[in-house]
Amino acid sequence: EAVYGLLPDGTAVLEMASCGGLPLAASHLDPLRATTYGVGEQIRRAVEAGYDAITDGKWRGDGPYAVLHRSAVADRFRGAGVADRLLESAKELALGMDVEWLRVDTHRKNKAMQNLLRRGGFQYRGNVLVCAGEGHDPRRLAFEAKLDGRPLAREGKK
Repeated sequence: EAVYGLLPDGTAVLEMASCGGLPLAASHLDPLRATTYGVGEQIRRAVEAGYDAITDGKWRGDGPYAVLHRSAVADRFRGAGVADRLLESAKELALGMDVEWLRVDTHRKNKAMQNLLRRGGFQYRGNVLVCAGEGHDPRRLAFEAKLDGRPLAREGKK
């Protein structure tokens, strides 16, 4: 059974051997058939653990969801609509996975991303903790959008 832990600052610690399935392989070690799928699954679970512990609000969606995390646009492409297209592509991918909700987090100082999310139909839901490097604030503003095509009811802005 693979495990991970969350430190008080939001950093996730993975036990790599168990995540990679080493204890299960025992005498069947075959590096040509090995994958890092288990590592990716544990990273996903660690990110979702921060999302499950939302504070100062709550998620509206209770079904399956996708997460867009740590996206950026290079300086030379800013203002060209790349961020809007990235957000639309994330929505399309999530819909293709039969997911009804898309969740995104952003730093409270990232006003451009907050504006992009609101333009894209996302609503502020509360605060989450994410894995952040030493000296970085792990607190993020959490946003959510319903992907079934129906408009969400307007809510107060944050």
